[in-house]
Amino acid sequence: MIDKDRVKIELNALKPVCDEVRSDLNEGWVELHGITFPSGWRPRTGALRFELQDPYPGSQPKAFIPENMRYKGGRPHIMLRSGPPGWRKYCIHRLELDAGFDTLVSMTRLIEKSLLRPHSKNPVKKASRR
Repeated sequence: MIDKDRVKIELNALKPVCDEVRSDLNEGWVELHGITFPSGWRPRTGALRFELQDPYPGSQPKAFIPENMRYKGGRPHIMLRSGPPGWRKYCIHRLELDAGFDTLVSMTRLIEKSLLRPHSKNPVKKASRR
């Protein structure tokens, strides 16, 4: 089961990192629009989508970035073909999440850091060590 009350608190905490937060908690997704992507990404402003897994917290959300995003003219290996229309799964591998600590805010920060090195073998794991 998705803890909707906790997700609503996390959504409020995400408002400073993007222009707009959209969600459908009955369907289990959250979108952050107006995120500035690091240098090398085109377009520079985009979105991030999370699909929450049951149970949340406690299981890793799936992450997606818009399918039109490019890094230095191409798609890095971390942009998988799967995803809802208009999105590509952002491969974040399996992380060991701590339901008491990890939130959509910490996941967003981790993904933002990993976008700096999208060609590394596992950019999210590398970013989590910093």
